Amino acid sequence: MAAQGTSPLPSDVPAMRAGWQGRVGLALRSMLATMVVVLPVFWTMGQLGRWWTPPLMAVVMAVMLGVSLPRVVDSIRRVRWAQACVALIVCVLVAGMAGVGSVAGGWWRVLGGGIFALLAAWATWVRRWGAAWRSVGLVASVAVISVLVSPMPSQASWTTIGWMALAGLVACVWTVAVAFLSRSTDPSDPPPPALARGRRLLSSTRMAVQLLIAVGAAFVAADLIDSAHLVWPVLTAVIVLTNNRGRGDVLWKGAQRLVGALIGTVAATLLVGAWPAGDSRSVVAIFVVIAVAAAVRVFGYVYWAACVTAGLAFLYGYMGQGGVHLLGHRVLGIVVGGVIAAVAAWFVLPVRTTDVVRSRMGAVRSAMGVVASERSTGVVSQQSLTALREARRQLAVMLPTVKAAKAVGIGSVRRLSVDVKKILSAADTVLDGSS
Repeated sequence: MAAQGTSPLPSDVPAMRAGWQGRVGLALRSMLATMVVVLPVFWTMGQLGRWWTPPLMAVVMAVMLGVSLPRVVDSIRRVRWAQACVALIVCVLVAGMAGVGSVAGGWWRVLGGGIFALLAAWATWVRRWGAAWRSVGLVASVAVISVLVSPMPSQASWTTIGWMALAGLVACVWTVAVAFLSRSTDPSDPPPPALARGRRLLSSTRMAVQLLIAVGAAFVAADLIDSAHLVWPVLTAVIVLTNNRGRGDVLWKGAQRLVGALIGTVAATLLVGAWPAGDSRSVVAIFVVIAVAAAVRVFGYVYWAACVTAGLAFLYGYMGQGGVHLLGHRVLGIVVGGVIAAVAAWFVLPVRTTDVVRSRMGAVRSAMGVVASERSTGVVSQQSLTALREARRQLAVMLPTVKAAKAVGIGSVRRLSVDVKKILSAADTVLDGSS
């Protein structure tokens, strides 16, 4: 049973085959690819200050979109760039208005949280319908996260809506421009996921329901425990459950998120506490952390989580929400959000990681069989090689979770560690022999 619409972006894959020396090169390229978008986006928003006064919300939103969009656009064919940009702006507006409602009081808070949870779930659910909807789902998830980390105004206005749309437009323009100039080949659409038929719900539907319940529960928990700091539990629940590949993967990702976030928030909170609100050093620190985060992502998710959380801590310190006294609030929010995500993945229409791994192992074997059959005729098609690379990629992203299960000694997926490595090695041999 394959997890629908939950594959990582292509830039995750080379790091899995590269040694440490190769990963350093990938890290530098990843950092460059991110900053050549982030810095122009920030500069553009600053230049708008000559005529208007961009609110901090719009600047933060544009920068966060600049961090995430390059990886998304890298996986989308050129013909879908315009569609993805339009979808992004629409989803930013919907998520932004829901975010404004969630920080308001009364029923507006309930309505905003509900719409936000629905959008997060919808972003996962629609990816089942093929490559075009997959691109829409990816940008919708990016919009959800960018809004979560942006400081929302207490009241909505047409000016707020305009700045949200403009932030999305600026990020799209720079991302697409850089991708157009740097991309040498257009990626092929991934093969449609295998849809599991029968009485059981499709995994995409189950994961969407998990997100819906977890994000809603995170809003409720945050409101009851620490209503002034909604972002930490809700953001953690969204990040841990989005693009998950089964309940074991959620536990592993949640553990990495927790460890990385704790390290990042403690380090940043202690440092930013020595700086006054509005200090320019916090802004410099944010961009340094963004650059480092883009580089260390190839070494593991825990490093990415540490850097991103540190960047958020610097941002809130710049806004006057820094200091050691807030450390407990952030840690509590991260723990609560992680626990909610794990509970939802484990008990709400769970997707077994073992099923996901077995399904992807079968896909690699099938793709290798096609290549072997074509090789016997003397001609191997590029389409067959692309299908094998994609199947190998889908399986390779499960390897860290399988290794973690084996190291800890829990979960049935731990028994598949040797088989996964053998199949990946066999796929590499076939691909190398066909190059």
